[in-house]
Amino acid sequence: FDRPSGEIIAGDGAGETLQLDSRVNGRIVGKFKGVGGAITCISQDESGEFLSTTSLDRFVRVYDIKTRKMLNKVYLKQRVSYCLFCKNPEGTEEQAPEGKDKTVW
Repeated sequence: FDRPSGEIIAGDGAGETLQLDSRVNGRIVGKFKGVGGAITCISQDESGEFLSTTSLDRFVRVYDIKTRKMLNKVYLKQRVSYCLFCKNPEGTEEQAPEGKDKTVW
């Protein structure tokens, strides 16, 4: 995906996630390390601070985009093909008709 700074973050079938500079013919700026299988998805949070990757090794990894440091990784028992950031990880309350469950899961 494209970032406002002219950087592109891309993953490949060998498990590499690269940060490229589109202003300098795609020069490699850095690598996000720790992936052990082909990248299946790359997502960025709304603030642009964090990046998540999923791969064939069944891990979801979260990175700090500025430092490219891995902040967390979670093993899932099934293959993961997509990952999204949630705006409110604690859950949200919505107005629901009387007698209906108000919690959004």
